[in-house]
Amino acid sequence: MGLCYLIASSRKTTHCLIFFTLLLVAFLLQKVESRSTKPKQLSPRPILLLPGFASSQLYNWKEKDCPGPINFNVGDRVWIDVTKVFSAPWCWLDCILLDTETQTEVKGCKARPGEGLHAIHQLDPGMITGPLSNVWGSLIDHLAVTFGYEPDTSLLAAPFDWRLPPYYLHERDNFFLKLMNRIEVAEKSYSKNSIVPSGIVVIAHSMGNNVFRYFIEWLKHEKGLFNYKKWLQKHILSYVAVGAPMLGSVQTIRGILNGFTYSLPISLGQARKITSSFGSTPWLLPFLGSEKEDETTKIPLVSLKITQPWAKTSVRIFKIPYLILMNYGKDLRLDMYIVFMVLISPLKRLINSQPELHLKHGT
Repeated sequence: MGLCYLIASSRKTTHCLIFFTLLLVAFLLQKVESRSTKPKQLSPRPILLLPGFASSQLYNWKEKDCPGPINFNVGDRVWIDVTKVFSAPWCWLDCILLDTETQTEVKGCKARPGEGLHAIHQLDPGMITGPLSNVWGSLIDHLAVTFGYEPDTSLLAAPFDWRLPPYYLHERDNFFLKLMNRIEVAEKSYSKNSIVPSGIVVIAHSMGNNVFRYFIEWLKHEKGLFNYKKWLQKHILSYVAVGAPMLGSVQTIRGILNGFTYSLPISLGQARKITSSFGSTPWLLPFLGSEKEDETTKIPLVSLKITQPWAKTSVRIFKIPYLILMNYGKDLRLDMYIVFMVLISPLKRLINSQPELHLKHGT
């Protein structure tokens, strides 16, 4: 106002008063807006869960008549429904088996993987069978309750037909293209409203790690040798591999030679027949490989010790920008609840920021 007084004799006095009045109004409106506007709440970083062998529900999509009162109708669960295994074991066996050459269903059934988190939460939901078939349930429940994750938006699942080899996964179900699109949509939705580095967190268990590694190889052909690395750096912040059979699993040999019943009421001969029919079985056989270098992405090795007394083991971590690969080595089998306890501390850092890990280079 002092400035206006000095130029009172000028014709610009009116304009000066209007200018300062508008300036004062703008200042007051800004103060009111700053008091009324609540701080923006960050949404949790998307997490994609990749299940392992026998860890996705399979549903029947073709009518099959069975001897006795129980049949397999469209929408019935093939993997796993303990009631049907007890009531119609031979009929169930026909539904789960695959032709060893064509990898198609043998006798009348048409089993396909379920969709979403429900397909990996509990394989056989029920008061008794639910807790016994709980795979990802503890982790999913904790992420929802503690961090506010929501299904199919911030917490995603990618169930697949774990009986198939990777080539048939893509040929029959177009799985890897769907997985790429799902990751792109989740990343785009998150980066729109976030100021922290973009990218989602991928948590894979058991054979899911083989699937993810094959997905990276598929990306090379889909995006090109240079562009696939840019795609990974943009869309994948971190990759956590749990119980990863990078060098195969000795349990596979047991399943082929002796049979592995999965605690189901089937004979060892039936179990051996089931395992031998799956094209994914050779994918899990142990093989000799180099521990000094990862042939897929040329990532240097570093070592980390897990200090929990119930998880005394060395793990291998391959680290590149926005990509972490934890390799638990030969055949470490941990209950998913223990896995959830191991991951809960890193997850707190992964959700809204890039993780800070203190790593020591291995030899």
